[in-house]
Order: sequence, then structure tokens, then C-alpha cells
Amino acid sequence: MVTFGHRHSMELPSEATSAHRATTPRGAVSEDDSIEALTRRLDASRKGMEHRLARQIEAETARHHAPVRLFPLLLIPERIWRARHGKFLLHTLALNPYDPWNVLISPADAQSAALVETPLPPAQDDPVTLEKCNALLTAARRRYADALDMTDWENDFGNVEKARLAGRAEVHALAMALRDSFVHVAS
Repeated sequence: MVTFGHRHSMELPSEATSAHRATTPRGAVSEDDSIEALTRRLDASRKGMEHRLARQIEAETARHHAPVRLFPLLLIPERIWRARHGKFLLHTLALNPYDPWNVLISPADAQSAALVETPLPPAQDDPVTLEKCNALLTAARRRYADALDMTDWENDFGNVEKARLAGRAEVHALAMALRDSFVHVAS
């Protein structure tokens, strides 16, 4: 069976606080913001991804009567989640790298790609993909920080939440655009 990562392969940020906690009364810490809660969320999502992968491998192998090797390609690469934007993605945007929106189950070799009639994906750390992700996340973080700064003047946290939700939508849209470019690369 193909496995991906291990229980704690995603290094968690050193702080358990999120920037959007400022919107809660008196900066109260909710249980959902703790490292333990984040670890549970990542573990559950990773387990779901591994289950989806195992079902897909089983179905494709049965359909083709030959072993099919597949792996989960993270559309927003793990390298992005582990770097300077990780805390923003995990805490502020409350996204998860292993959820279905960010995982493309891909052929692991040329034989499997031929069987499932899907092109091989680019390398996990494709420089073009990394640059697109970094540019989008840098801009989203800047807009979020600007919205936080404006709350000092306006005392209106609605713009902070709007910036957070816009950032989530942009990350999802980028993942879908990357998925489409990977799937249609040979077309």
C-alpha cells in the first residue's frame, strides 16, 4: 500500500495562536486553536487522504487487472505549508493540506499513467508552482495584515474576516488552477 508521510510529518508552527484571534473577545483562546486540536485536525485529514488513496488504488487495480501505483500530490505543495506561509495557511485561513481540495491522486510511474490515462504530474517542488503559491500567499497575508491594522482605527473586525475568507477562496482557486494545468498538461 502507498502511504504518505507519517503521523507528525507536518511540522507544526511553534505558536498555537492565530492572527485572527484578535477578533475574539479579549483574545480568548478557544480549544480549536490549540496545537493538540490542530494535530487532531491534521491527523484526521491525513487519514482521510490515505483512505481515499487506498480506495482509488484498489479500484484502478481491479479495473485494469494490473497493479496501479498512485500517490497523493499536494496541489499547494508541502514545502509551502512548512515554510513562511504555513502558520497563515493552518491557523489564520484554517486550511488543511490533506483535505480533498488540495490533493490530486496521481500516477506514480509511467506504466500507471498509461493505465489510468492520466499524465504524470510535475515534480512536487516545481519552481513555477512554488513561485505562484508564494506570490499569492504574500499578497493575501499583506491584505490580511492591512485589515488588522485598520481595525485599530475603525474598530471594525468585519474587514479582517472578509480578508481571511478572500484569502481562503484565493488559495482554493489556485489549487484548482494548478490541478487543471497538471491534468491537462498532455492534452
